[in-house]
Amino acid sequence: MSRNDESNLQRMPDVLKQSRSVMPNYFLTCDILGFSKMVSNLDSNTLQQRIRVWIDLVEAARHSSGVEEVQFISDTVFAREENSGDGLMRLLAFARLLLEKGIGRACPVRGAISHGEVAWGRLTYGKAVLDAHRLEVSQDWIGFSCAPGLPRIDSMWSWDRVVVYPVPKQTGNIQLAPVLVWNVPALQQLANRTTSEGLYQEGELLPWEWQQKLIQTVLFAKSIEHGRKSRHLSPSNFAYTMPADLLNVIGS
Repeated sequence: MSRNDESNLQRMPDVLKQSRSVMPNYFLTCDILGFSKMVSNLDSNTLQQRIRVWIDLVEAARHSSGVEEVQFISDTVFAREENSGDGLMRLLAFARLLLEKGIGRACPVRGAISHGEVAWGRLTYGKAVLDAHRLEVSQDWIGFSCAPGLPRIDSMWSWDRVVVYPVPKQTGNIQLAPVLVWNVPALQQLANRTTSEGLYQEGELLPWEWQQKLIQTVLFAKSIEHGRKSRHLSPSNFAYTMPADLLNVIGS
């Protein structure tokens, strides 16, 4: 680095200096489905308790999975891992813990994992951040999907970890992508845990959007059950390419 470069770097705001060392990483983003309703429905003390539950849950998942770099922005969680197979494994384990522990505490989670350049710090940004955000908000279920073509995902295929699946979307085209496998509760449990603790008020009418997310989530669980029993399906070559095809597994 020249003296001129050093001088320019010294004059940079601290928040921008991180961009000098932007590297490809794995990146995760997720949030609580219905958090805005919690804020509207709960008094300040109860809301603080619910936020504490979420923070403790994320921290416990971070420690259990070995993920070190985590940020909170409101209820949204960012996590970054190194560009390696071990880094991806840790991020997948972190995501699964958030899904399974989260639903148990009435914190339904939707998230995405991407790969690319990430500037990590007080201001976190980069292509991987944008890719993960776009993928996360497009989904219409409780679950995690990965960006198509995610590096090293080919070594992760398993009925207990990652499968290829048509990710439920709110709009847009049907597309197969790597999806995280998790233990989805039974439908009634899922319904109870997505309508309690401030997510909905007692007596409030439930919207079709809520029901659609539950149906897509349970349909995924049924599809995984079917796939495990089948001799003709594999996690990396799931036969279902159209949502209508998935309806066949419900009665199987």
